[in-house]
Amino acid sequence: MLKSLIITFLFSVFAIQFYSCEWKPDPEELGIDTTNVDNQFGVGLLYGLSGPADGGLNQQAQNVIMKLRAVHSFELEAVSIFGENERYSIVSGMANSPDKDLIIGVGPEFSSVLDTMARLHPDKKFICLDYYSVNFDNMPPNLFGIRFADDKAAVLAGVMAGMVTKTNKVGFIGGDNSTRIQGIVKEYRNGVSSVNGNATVSVMYVDTNIMGYKDEQKGIKLADSLYKSGVDIIYHTAGVSGVGVIKSAEKNSKYAIGFGRDESFIAPGAVVGSIEKYCNTYLSDAVEKAILGNFKGGILIIGIGDGAIGYRLNENTKIPLDNLRKKLEETKTKLIKNII
Repeated sequence: MLKSLIITFLFSVFAIQFYSCEWKPDPEELGIDTTNVDNQFGVGLLYGLSGPADGGLNQQAQNVIMKLRAVHSFELEAVSIFGENERYSIVSGMANSPDKDLIIGVGPEFSSVLDTMARLHPDKKFICLDYYSVNFDNMPPNLFGIRFADDKAAVLAGVMAGMVTKTNKVGFIGGDNSTRIQGIVKEYRNGVSSVNGNATVSVMYVDTNIMGYKDEQKGIKLADSLYKSGVDIIYHTAGVSGVGVIKSAEKNSKYAIGFGRDESFIAPGAVVGSIEKYCNTYLSDAVEKAILGNFKGGILIIGIGDGAIGYRLNENTKIPLDNLRKKLEETKTKLIKNII
């Protein structure tokens, strides 16, 4: 096994033409010590659609793995997968490799394929960060899923939208219309109505599958249509497509709410706030258990009360934040105590 970190970016051809390339950086440039690499343990890290430098879960996962590698000196292969077709073949290749003991996928799009591979390879260990399945009771024992309570976090986004809107028309754009996203929509509506009984919620979806999370232009198009209909603030859970939602908000002099990370950098004057996710402690614990031989499969659901989900308001808008922050903290406390 090579004593170097291999980071391969695989692109598919869709509406925009992508290409395949491989980048093998000098480990010393990354600050990686390869003098004591433990060839007895190998890790495969699979980045989600937004790539390792997304400022969100992918980047957090990368940081966690790099810190653990500095301690345990294991072999690492990290791959960014942008195409639907490559996902199965790449994960299958890793699972079949004698050099891989642990395979980690970042994003709900890996839930199904990791479940399948875990059943086919009971000798390997699998972790899915941001795992989602409709059947948690039938998980293979060598798969550990970390799931975020995104639905409850959507209540906070709803409070933001309900308090900020001037037209009493707020919007939501999801990457797809899955059961997971439907749960988020339901709680978003609850959050809006908890602070503004006069507001209506308009909902749109980019697509019906994973492709809906990677189409920035369609995100712009859908958001444009909502803003033109009178909606003045939109919450998105649409990944890369959500970047388009935020750009549309800026273009139309409206507002947006980011998801998964602080997205105010995309359009500082247009993002009211963001719902953020934090995985460091939970992912680090799971990976270290796998390395040390204490791994156990199962599902871990983490949320606001666990410090795994929070919100960040953007100080660069013209919106007064004191009352909004106070209401968000009140709502956060109620969510932690399961009052709502």
